[in-house]
Parts: sequence; C-alpha cells; structure tokens
Amino acid sequence: MTITRKISFLVYKPLLKQCMSLLPPATPFLFKFNYLARFSTMANDDFKPVTHYFRHEENHFSHAFGHERKPAVTHEFDNGEKRVTHDFGKYTVDLIPALKDNYMYLVVDKASKHAAAIDPVEPHKILDAVNSHSAQLKHIWTTHHHQDHAGGNYDLVSRYPHLKVSMRPISRRMLVTPLGFLKSNSTDISHTLFNLLSDTLFVAGAGKFFEGDGAEMHHNLNVKLAKLPNETKVFCGHEYTVNNLYFSKHVEPNNTRIAEKLKWAIEKRERKEPTVPSTIGDEKESNPFMRIMQPAFAGLAAEVNGSLYKVMDLVREKKNQFVQPPELKENK
Repeated sequence: MTITRKISFLVYKPLLKQCMSLLPPATPFLFKFNYLARFSTMANDDFKPVTHYFRHEENHFSHAFGHERKPAVTHEFDNGEKRVTHDFGKYTVDLIPALKDNYMYLVVDKASKHAAAIDPVEPHKILDAVNSHSAQLKHIWTTHHHQDHAGGNYDLVSRYPHLKVSMRPISRRMLVTPLGFLKSNSTDISHTLFNLLSDTLFVAGAGKFFEGDGAEMHHNLNVKLAKLPNETKVFCGHEYTVNNLYFSKHVEPNNTRIAEKLKWAIEKRERKEPTVPSTIGDEKESNPFMRIMQPAFAGLAAEVNGSLYKVMDLVREKKNQFVQPPELKENK
C-alpha cells in the first residue's frame, strides 16, 4: 500500500465505520457497483482496503435468492425504448433507458415508498418513474464518475437538496449498498439477490480495464461473482448485448447457446426491448470473460503459459480489436 493510500485509508476508516453503524444489520440483498469490494454492516466487520475486499461471510448468500413475484411491466418512451418495472414483492426495480445505450435504475421500497435512483443521468425520466410509483426520492447511488452515469446528479440535487448522494472514487472500484438505506418498515428482504454491476459485467461482456487488469477482473468475475447462485439477476449499465454476443460467437463459433442467445438478443433489440437483466448462470454459458477456463480458450492459455490472468488480458485485447458488423459500429 502506497503512502497516499495509507493516509486515505486512515482518514476514511473512522468515517466509514461511523456511517455504517447507522445502518441496520447486514442483509443478503446487495447492490454491487463496479468491482467487488464490499461494505458490510455487521458489527464485527472491520473496514479493509479495497484490494483485499471487505469481509463478508459467504452464508449471507446461501438463502438470498428469490424470483420476481409478478411479470415485468413496461412503459414505452417516444423513441420506442421501454422502461421495465421488475416486481420483487417488497420492492420494485425500474430499468430505465437513457442517452444512447445507458441504463438507469430506480429502486422503490413498497412499504415506505422511499426510492433510490441509480446513475440518474436523465433526471426527468427518473422523476417520471418516481411519480408513477407515488414514491419519494431519497437517495442517489452513483456507480462511478463517468459523465454518462453521474451527469444528472447536479440537476437532481439542485432541485431536491435533501437527496443523499453516495459515490465512491472510480480508482477504488467499489460500492455495495444494503437496501436498509430505504428504511423499509419490513426487514424481510432475504428472498432476493441481484447485482447491479454498472460497467464491470455486461451481458456477454465486461468493462474495459481502465484502472485494473486481467488479474483483478478474473478475480471479480470468476472467483467472486461465479460463486453466486446461477439464478442471481445481473443488471448492468449499458445495452451492449448484441455486439458482445457477436464477439462471443467469434471466439466460440461452435457454442450453440451463444448462437441462440444472439438470435434472441437481436429480436429483443428490434422491438427496442432491453436484454437486461441476465443471470449469473447465463453469463457462465455465453460470456467469454467468464469462460476463460473452458476448453475453447486452451489455445490462448497456451500462448501465455496457462496464466488465467493473461488469458483475461488477451480476451480483452481481442474484444478491443474486434471488427464489429457494420450495423453495430455505433456500439462499444
């Protein structure tokens, strides 16, 4: 740990512990933003540097999965894109398209009608969603500082000064937030687990390694995330699925599951429907960044003497150089 990080750690540690002490006990419901450093509100959990992750007992996940209680409800915008409301019983999660290919989210606790906006880069769409639930916007959760995620914060806070904004430095790649922020009257939220991963894990893809490297991404995706139940829902920050699946098919041309999912994704996007959320299980079947240990990647592994970290770097490099189909040139 560098001197700067040591000083930062010493400054932030007491502040973070004080803030976390105000929250209810840790619950298995978690949002995961970016990389997988973790906050836990358990009284005996100590703050640890991000590079070592925050301690969180695995059994918190053992009873955490649950299914949506009702079918998703859609609301169509003028451009044909659709806001989709996922109902998890005690709370709802709205997936809201923004800008060219971004997704914002609104989490509403049904009991308290308190809401948290996640990456509200287009505030008017967030406020429309808040009104549709007759909710009160209490929090802004910002996954990272990129303008296409944090660009709406100033407008919202200027209009509603009471809003609590939670944001972490992108260099730290962290944020896990318990639903307890919403102060629900009911604490029985132990039957659901999903991850909001912003720009770390996409459907059939992964974010670019701006601050990290292949070793860090492999640990995040294939050590940490891969341990979650296969049914765990994955909500990400962008609609890159079709292009990602073209690359997946390029890497694994004989993978029928990828071919089927590509056809499905193309049809969804032709109807301007989101391909998000995915599941951890689906990503294990079709995401090259979560399949680097499969036989199809043996050739790449041989090039780097079997190092999975370097295989991850190679896959990222090949994705960066991938020649996209002409109709997808606008996608990343």
